[in-house]
Amino acid sequence: MDYDTLIEKIAEGLDTTVEFVSHEIYPILIRQAYIDGIIRMVGGLLLLATVAVIGYKAAKYLIREERELQRKKKEGIADFEENEMAGPIFLFFIVIMFPATIIGVLIVLSSITPLLNPDYYIIEEILKHL
Repeated sequence: MDYDTLIEKIAEGLDTTVEFVSHEIYPILIRQAYIDGIIRMVGGLLLLATVAVIGYKAAKYLIREERELQRKKKEGIADFEENEMAGPIFLFFIVIMFPATIIGVLIVLSSITPLLNPDYYIIEEILKHL
C-alpha cells in the first residue's frame, strides 16, 4: 500500500478530504509518533533503572549479611549456618525482577520504531484501526 492510497483510506474513514488529512492530520500523527516513542523509551529506561537499583541494594545487603555471618562464625556466636534471607531474595529476583527486566527491554525496543521511522509507525497504527 503506497502513501497516497493510505491517505485516501484515512480520508474516507474520517469522512473528509485527502488535502485535510495530508496537511492537517498527518503532521499531528508524526508528532504523536515521536511522543509515543519518547514516552516508551523513558518508561522502559526507568523500569530498567529501578531493576538495577533494587538489584544493587539486594546484592549489597546479601554481601553485608554474609560477611556478618562469617564474622560471627569465627567468633563462635553464629547460631545458624547460612543467611536466612538469601532464599526469599533469590525467589524475588526470579519471580519479579527477571520478568521486569525483560519487559523493560521490550518496552525500550518498542520505542525504536516511532523514533527512527515515524511514518512506518503511523501506518502500522492506522492499519490496526481500519
